[in-house]
Amino acid sequence: MNIGALLWVLFLVACSFTILYEYFAPRLEKKKWDKKKFIKDNFEMNKEKSDIVDKKQKKHNSLAKENEIKRREKLLNDLLNKLVFDKNKETENNRKLGKRLIDDNENKDEMNNNNYLSETERIIKEQDIEYYKSLETDQLLKLLKEKDINDKKEEQEKLKKQKQERLQFLKLNLKPEPPIDNENSIKLLIKLPNGENIQRRFLKTDTINDIYDFIDSRDQISFKYSLATNYPKKVYKNDENIKLKSTLEELNITNLATFYLIEF
Repeated sequence: MNIGALLWVLFLVACSFTILYEYFAPRLEKKKWDKKKFIKDNFEMNKEKSDIVDKKQKKHNSLAKENEIKRREKLLNDLLNKLVFDKNKETENNRKLGKRLIDDNENKDEMNNNNYLSETERIIKEQDIEYYKSLETDQLLKLLKEKDINDKKEEQEKLKKQKQERLQFLKLNLKPEPPIDNENSIKLLIKLPNGENIQRRFLKTDTINDIYDFIDSRDQISFKYSLATNYPKKVYKNDENIKLKSTLEELNITNLATFYLIEF
């Protein structure tokens, strides 16, 4: 291809672009202008709507404010009227009350003058009655206190006597300690609360009650207690209603078993 043909092609292309630009440029410009106008018109329309809404809102607020002012004025007037009415009513009531008090005082003065002597006698009589009642109450309390002291003293003496009688009975009837060579005997260790350890032999046919009798016969325990063992771990309650008649052999209490005293 020679240079002339190339130039001719370039000329045709340039002409084509020129024609296309002249055709489409006005349309693009018009479309751009229409878009700007649409945006502007839409903005103005929204602004008008907003102004209308604001006006309505302001009008509504103004009416609400006027109604609130009227309501408060009405409440204030009602309150003032009530205060005036209450004041007048209170004044009238005070006047009636004052008159009634004056009348009552006059009647009381007249009654007091007539009943002064009888009232004095009544007061003296009431004072005498109260005095004698108080005197009787003090005497009664004193008697009750003395009776309580005597009852406690008698109870203590009774318990002391029972303890002495039991101690004497145990010393006379306590089973003797079996000899060391007795095959049916076992040695038990009894730990007292004061730290003293007592070793004593009992027969396998002896019972827990026999151990209680032995401890009580020593007269070293001043409180109620129960016997307990660790092996087997068990508590043998010292209760008059419970008869501990099972033998040591039946209770699986072996030689050198240890008994503890549990206070209750």
